[in-house]
Amino acid sequence: MALNDTNIDANSVLVSQQTMIIDHKKSGGIFRMKQMRTAMALGLALMLAIPGTGFATNGMFLIGYGAKSRAMGGVRIGYTQDSIGNQMNPAGITSVIGKDAMRVDAGSMFLYTPRSVQVPDNRPATAGEPITYKSGSNFFAIPSMGGIYKFNRKVTMGFSFVGSGGGSTRYEKLAPNGFNFMNPVGRTDVSDTLGVNLMVAEMAMTAAYNINKRHTIAVSPVIGISTFRAYGLGVFKPFSSDPDKLTNNGNDWSYGAGLRLGWQGKLNDRLTLGAAYTTKIYMTEFRKYSGLFADSGSLDIPSRFGVGLAFDVTDDIVFALDWQRTLYSDISAIGNPIENLSNVDGFLGLPNGAGFGWEDQDIIKVGLKYSLNKEWDFMAGYNYGEGQIPSDQVLFSTLAPAVVKSHLTLGTTYKPSNHIELSLAYVHAFYNKEKGLAESGGQFDLFYPNSDFSGPGNAALEMVQNSLEITFSYRM
Repeated sequence: MALNDTNIDANSVLVSQQTMIIDHKKSGGIFRMKQMRTAMALGLALMLAIPGTGFATNGMFLIGYGAKSRAMGGVRIGYTQDSIGNQMNPAGITSVIGKDAMRVDAGSMFLYTPRSVQVPDNRPATAGEPITYKSGSNFFAIPSMGGIYKFNRKVTMGFSFVGSGGGSTRYEKLAPNGFNFMNPVGRTDVSDTLGVNLMVAEMAMTAAYNINKRHTIAVSPVIGISTFRAYGLGVFKPFSSDPDKLTNNGNDWSYGAGLRLGWQGKLNDRLTLGAAYTTKIYMTEFRKYSGLFADSGSLDIPSRFGVGLAFDVTDDIVFALDWQRTLYSDISAIGNPIENLSNVDGFLGLPNGAGFGWEDQDIIKVGLKYSLNKEWDFMAGYNYGEGQIPSDQVLFSTLAPAVVKSHLTLGTTYKPSNHIELSLAYVHAFYNKEKGLAESGGQFDLFYPNSDFSGPGNAALEMVQNSLEITFSYRM
């Protein structure tokens, strides 16, 4: 009887221990899920709280997201290094998590980006001579954040919040006639200060599935958040379908959703390939600016797609290459040419309303990483974005002179422990000047004339950029 009692007690202890282990695993999973939800809420609050907006350099988008990506020219499609990589190729998050159960990355980029434009003087005595106007508001802070949670050996969950791009200009210097340079006729109902401010943020939730040990596919519903304001554009009221909703209406907000798909696969022990596609993010209209943007204030976020590769040259050296294309021509407010103003059905705010006239953009990203030891990685890269502004479409782009093409990037990662990483990236976008006609379509040929007033003169957009980004990472 005592022996049976002893067996029962031993079995009870064993069952109790197993229950404790299971409960511990469950509680750990619940704890990590709570951490993920907390991180997501923090990321959303951070996006909405920071008023600064970035001026992107691959068109309206940043060259990359997170210090590790930016330090290598923005590569992410074939080579993912942190949870913020969710923003480019969601399938890459499984290669980052490894044996860890969870990873969180958070950082901020500090951006200095002087911009200026040159337009011809419209006074008869000095007609055609260039006048330079410099934009203020040159410093910005742009956040990024992401997290990964290994749900099981097949499924990995992730999220990311990034300030994905936008544009900002603020011209306060008055033209020689005493008004802003887009008001050469001297209308008194046009404000002296001229400019726009657009901030675009994206939030992605990811489910990645390991088909096998070498191939992963992933899907990410993407939520877009944009804010916009414009001022000083009153001279265009006669060419707007809704003049009261053209300019000087304060901040307006837009929300929308899209989808991101990704694949990443190891062809062998040294070569990894990736592909990613982000649909157009369909946004609600900017109702306060329904007389400015085509389709009654519609400004969707353009679709993007690309392919990438990563090659382990040695055990310590990685070479990565991405090609990406952004489809600006699919967005009426961005792709429609300014000469649409020549017809009534092309007035601002209408479905065929005039826009920035941007073309689709191809981007090449090249990165190199050298792992010195277990603590230090060093990175460098180059990024080139093809010019998206045609020479006859520069008038509206004076409000968004995103003309830099070449970027040199450098960075490092320090890992003081198995759980903590600190990454730093510096990006220099080389000075570039794009010249073109100051007007197009015949509507404003005498606004910025050449020397004999026989047609539009030449204008120029100028830009240079420097940025520093810091990203903190924690793994458990």
